[in-house]
Amino acid sequence: MVVPDVVTSGCCRDMGSSLLQPFFVCRDVATSISCRDISSWCLYETNDEKMENKIKCIIHYFERICSHMPTGLVSFERKVLPLEDVALCVTYPKADSWSKSATSLCHFEVHRSGLIEDQSKEALEVDFANRYLGGGALRRGCVQEEIRFMINPELIAGMLFLPSMADNEAIKVVGPERFSNYTGDI
Repeated sequence: MVVPDVVTSGCCRDMGSSLLQPFFVCRDVATSISCRDISSWCLYETNDEKMENKIKCIIHYFERICSHMPTGLVSFERKVLPLEDVALCVTYPKADSWSKSATSLCHFEVHRSGLIEDQSKEALEVDFANRYLGGGALRRGCVQEEIRFMINPELIAGMLFLPSMADNEAIKVVGPERFSNYTGDI
């Protein structure tokens, strides 16, 4: 599959919720509109506490947007580094390029305590867990990425239209709102 260097998709929150609603009510809507085999039906197939908590997060999201629809946009942007040299482009680095680089990194802070989603609004979050956006959020997964997708359900919309990432790709997401809190595993 040939993927353009940058693909950006953004939607207002009411459109995003319109994408999500049939996905959680209709069994096969996701597989018919996505090139990825995802389905919310997995959430309903097992009777376990983690899956029940995921469903609670989704229900809370819909309760909140029904009482007060948030404003603003959520955007998803696929970024692709060329694998080969292209004029005026940064290319995908070789495996040892970071260890051989003499270029200094820009200033950044590392927070060693607290939850990643509780850091300041100016924080950049990076997740290297899975080539599929959302990982196992709609399945049995219950670690960082999956928890994030449950407390910020607007992120699930990206799972519907972003296929898996190659090694030279990343997906930048801006603007999703946190709708739930949690303690421990979800």
